[in-house]
Amino acid sequence: MVWLPIVFLAFVLTVSGYAAQQTGEDQEDRVEEVVPHDAIESHEERAEVFVWASMLLLIASIAGLLSDRAGLYARYTALVIAFVVLVLGVRVGEAGGDLVYTHGAAQVYLDSR
Repeated sequence: MVWLPIVFLAFVLTVSGYAAQQTGEDQEDRVEEVVPHDAIESHEERAEVFVWASMLLLIASIAGLLSDRAGLYARYTALVIAFVVLVLGVRVGEAGGDLVYTHGAAQVYLDSR
């Protein structure tokens, strides 16, 4: 049961990543007025990969609840996937920051006041 919080955190990461992805898609039409399509596409693709990787992390962490050798291997696999997800999350954030700080995506929301 020590592993259960890891499963919970992987679940929260997956759900919040998916929710953020959907929110971004909802705002895409508004932001594409000022941001180049390639920059939006880059951020969107990175977000998709992040969400898929977080789902893999969730699956591996659930398998980590097994008490035999398979559970041990799943826990090690989850650790490796967690590092990959960390790198992917940084890349998504970098692309999102690029939208805001390089291409001025936030300006769309400031102008609508």
